[in-house]
Amino acid sequence: MSETIQRLETDVAAIKATLATLAPMIVRIDERLAHMATKAEVTDQFSKVTFDLSGIKSDVRVLKWQVGALMAIAVVIGLPSLWLLVRTAAKVGTLFG
Repeated sequence: MSETIQRLETDVAAIKATLATLAPMIVRIDERLAHMATKAEVTDQFSKVTFDLSGIKSDVRVLKWQVGALMAIAVVIGLPSLWLLVRTAAKVGTLFG
């Protein structure tokens, strides 16, 4: 019986030593977890970012239409003006002479 008690005391001492080294680690982990976001907070932020991105996508879509329209207007106005400029320069003789 004395051997069993001695072995138990040795095991308990080892367990206490292990717990003494684990306690500060647990405290550090707990401190880190206090600063981390919960799943609900991450989901909320994700939905906000997704909503913001959808707004940006629609703004880009409108901008594409505006740029396309401006390019079409530039082509419609620019080509006749360029033709007129080349024609006038050819008549004056400054283009290829």
